[in-house]
Amino acid sequence: MSEKQNSKKLVIPRYWLPIEKIDSFFKKREHSSEWLLVFRMVTSPTNERTFISAVTRRCALSNSLTLIHGISIADTLLLLGNINSFLFDYVVRQRVGGMNINVWNAKQFPILDMAYYNTRTVLFEDIRKWISNRTFELSYTAEDLIGLARDYNFDGPPFIWDEERRFLIRCELDALYFKLYGLNREEADYVMETFPIVKRKAIEKYGEYRTKRVILEIFDEMLECEKQGKQYKTRLEPPPADPRVAHKQ
Repeated sequence: MSEKQNSKKLVIPRYWLPIEKIDSFFKKREHSSEWLLVFRMVTSPTNERTFISAVTRRCALSNSLTLIHGISIADTLLLLGNINSFLFDYVVRQRVGGMNINVWNAKQFPILDMAYYNTRTVLFEDIRKWISNRTFELSYTAEDLIGLARDYNFDGPPFIWDEERRFLIRCELDALYFKLYGLNREEADYVMETFPIVKRKAIEKYGEYRTKRVILEIFDEMLECEKQGKQYKTRLEPPPADPRVAHKQ
């Protein structure tokens, strides 16, 4: 079993602060959740990915992490899907020329308004749930994020880290965001070609740019489903955030 598949294996901080200081900090910001949404400030347009965001347990943060607070669990999971997509990363690297992403940079990035997810679409019965279930399964893989699970009304153990399953979940999210931002297939193809490190690693491992191929296949499936007026059917079985793909109690 790899370390990522062990939900009890947690990261131990190198530096510590008194819990009273942590509680005081979050109390002033009216943040009561046991989890945090953060993004990494240190970056480079030449990295595999420019913008890196994740959910972490409530704790003290180093200077290289920026906290995004004041949003609900529902909006957090939607935002994660948006800002971790290839398309969003492509836009970010057009605007970031140095080694840092400052708050004033982040405020200019083209993030979809949360009200946008209220738009009715034939592809999904509930697009908010469709996205949230995927970002939730990708995030909840260790026991230190049990607070995130409880806020999402999920009372089961963390999900098993399955590389192939996680790959398909990310591909579905990326295909959807290409569509939500209004790109056509040729434009989506072009964006994926601007990630040379992702392409090189995929070719070295699989003999092809598998990431781009699967994303575009799903993108085509979504377009065809929309054309025929039917819902998109996921390739994942069980579906995302299903208790059957979680660790045993």
